[in-house]
Amino acid sequence: MNQTITVLQHNTLNTHVLKQILSSALEQYNDKFSLISATLSNQSFDSGRNQHNAQKILCEIYEQKKSKNWENCIAITHEDIFVDGMTFVFGFASPTGGVCIVSLNRLVEHSTPTQREKERLVKEIAHEVGHIYGLQHCTKNCVMSFSNSISEIDSKDSELCTKCKRTINKPY
Repeated sequence: MNQTITVLQHNTLNTHVLKQILSSALEQYNDKFSLISATLSNQSFDSGRNQHNAQKILCEIYEQKKSKNWENCIAITHEDIFVDGMTFVFGFASPTGGVCIVSLNRLVEHSTPTQREKERLVKEIAHEVGHIYGLQHCTKNCVMSFSNSISEIDSKDSELCTKCKRTINKPY
């Protein structure tokens, strides 16, 4: 896609480690990124669930994206996130808004992520960015296949399948 994605990091990993993960995740899209520290507003926090509402966060990110004229934006947080109707989500995207979020909360157990945890993050970031570019969930063992558990993330490929690559490279 050859775009620049603004990455808002909130309470996440060491910057060097995060940059490595982002480079790996965005490599297949030929995207660059710029990293910005950010905070989540209290408006997204649901005290009854003790989680942040990913849909509300995306609305906030979208407003920032518009006001700052960013191409696309991804937020990365350590907070636990959910969407209505689900107990939790690893990530969530708005293809029409060009924004997404990935939560480290259920993906990383260590302060310095293991190699397997880094691979999970690469997959989840690449997955949500794929949604920004209009990709749907894939039925093949590709990074765009739906994951509802850690084992499903671990077992899927970290790359786009041939079909998804063709779809992403079609001119709009």
